[in-house]
Amino acid sequence: MTEFIVQHLSYSAVKQYCANRYGFKRRYIDGLYDDVIRPAGLIGQAGHLALQRYVETKGDYAAAVNALEIHILSTPDAKINWGKTGNREKCLKYARQGLDHYLNEVLIDFDKILGVELMMKQECAYKGVRIPMPLKCYSDKVILEIDDDGNKCLDIVDYKFKDKFSDMSLSNAAYTIQGMINMLCCHAEFGVAPRKITFREIKVTMNRDGGSQIQDHTIYFNESHQDMIVFLNLLHQVLGELDENNPRAAFLPNFWDFYDGQKAWDSFIEEMVDWGIPNFSEFY
Repeated sequence: MTEFIVQHLSYSAVKQYCANRYGFKRRYIDGLYDDVIRPAGLIGQAGHLALQRYVETKGDYAAAVNALEIHILSTPDAKINWGKTGNREKCLKYARQGLDHYLNEVLIDFDKILGVELMMKQECAYKGVRIPMPLKCYSDKVILEIDDDGNKCLDIVDYKFKDKFSDMSLSNAAYTIQGMINMLCCHAEFGVAPRKITFREIKVTMNRDGGSQIQDHTIYFNESHQDMIVFLNLLHQVLGELDENNPRAAFLPNFWDFYDGQKAWDSFIEEMVDWGIPNFSEFY
């Protein structure tokens, strides 16, 4: 059986591998979790914590706001890239607005919720084909529903706190990959086939036209066989390169990566200068 150089894969790991392989190596192989987030990331983290607390307390708004504020105020400056205009006051404002927008527009049935912020790591399969590495996901909210035929099914919700909505006319690779991993993990975890996953975009800034602050991007799994095939083939190629016995596995920095390119390049320089001149004779 093939041995791999990592123990499991998640959406974040697959995304990082495709975007910046040296960043993937530092985080998922070397275990160097030195991430610095931007204000949008801090707002998203705080919003997730607030909604988690709101559900856990079955509607305690004050507890939700408190969780949000504690996270934003307690995250060290060293962990945040504020940029030119970011600050804690803006993060507090937009995270609070995002929370309010969600609660104003979305009706929550607490009794149907199986769990919030669920971490699942599972051996997964699709139509009898086993995936040779465990998959890991975080599901923001899993809801138990009854379908039109009277059978139990799962609906998954993932929150996205954003300053602008996604273009719904375009195929969204990130949502597809994250959705397929969530489907596989939830099916393995609960033994019930998920019906759909909804990526609920929550616009934290105010719409000038007074329109909805919520936009849903929903993937119905009974209509997503093609998406699953695309994902599984992507995963197959990633796993082939992560084979422990692959002599040509190369973890090169993508120095054009908007978020991690500079950090990956700086770390790559530090590592490479100690290696000396490589032996090119192996290619002759």
